Amino acid sequence: MCEILEGKNAVCDSVGGVKAIYAWNTADATITKANGTISALSLAAGKYIHKFFVEMETSKFTATKIGDRKNQSVAYEQTGTMMLSGNTATDIVNLEALEIARTTFAVELNDGTYEVFYETNGASVSGVRDSGQAYEDANGNVLTLSGKEKNRPNKIAAGLITALLDPVS
Repeated sequence: MCEILEGKNAVCDSVGGVKAIYAWNTADATITKANGTISALSLAAGKYIHKFFVEMETSKFTATKIGDRKNQSVAYEQTGTMMLSGNTATDIVNLEALEIARTTFAVELNDGTYEVFYETNGASVSGVRDSGQAYEDANGNVLTLSGKEKNRPNKIAAGLITALLDPVS
């Protein structure tokens, strides 16, 4: 592991990309965190985390520092793109709900770590339904997520997420 506090003298190559995406209603969550890591996550009774399966190289999440030094302000603009295949009647209902909710997303990265985006304020979600034109075109929905947070996305252990997964999804 390369830690800036100890200097950087090791090679820290890492694979990029998103393996899976997890989502929950921001208002239902209670989070404990310190030093860039979420150590506890609980949801209101009867609420669950929902998993989205995504094809490799179809989703991306970023956090970009914004702010003004002269104002002594800092924040992080967070953005995400998710490509979801298919468009069932259930998908339509769920995606419409997602577009009006404030949702927090945990991203399972291909390097085996998890990061939580839109932790406090939730994401604004807009979707585009694309049927494709040719047989080989994608048929599904592209979701664009955006929001601002006070901090960078925090790391979270996989077990905290899997313990709260919806039992029917």
